[in-house]
Amino acid sequence: MNNNAKDLKMEINKSETVNFYANSTNLTSSLFDFSITFGLQSVDNEEGKVLIKQLCNVAMSPQHAKVLSGLLNGQIINYEKQFGEIKIPPVEG
Repeated sequence: MNNNAKDLKMEINKSETVNFYANSTNLTSSLFDFSITFGLQSVDNEEGKVLIKQLCNVAMSPQHAKVLSGLLNGQIINYEKQFGEIKIPPVEG
């Protein structure tokens, strides 16, 4: 049997997929990997502090991170063509 990548069919199993919303990300890298931590940021007005609940950490090879970067950039370009420029508010002090 020929197992060339182009001959293989992909099957995606979504039975254990966990979905969540993240409005906080932290990126770290080393020689061997990139890590992205996704979290949910909120404000505790009584304590006067920002709270971040870390939800998930994804680690990947530098090669995979570069491919992901290209895919995200392509999606953003397509989104902006359809809906207009994504405005990023200025970060305060």
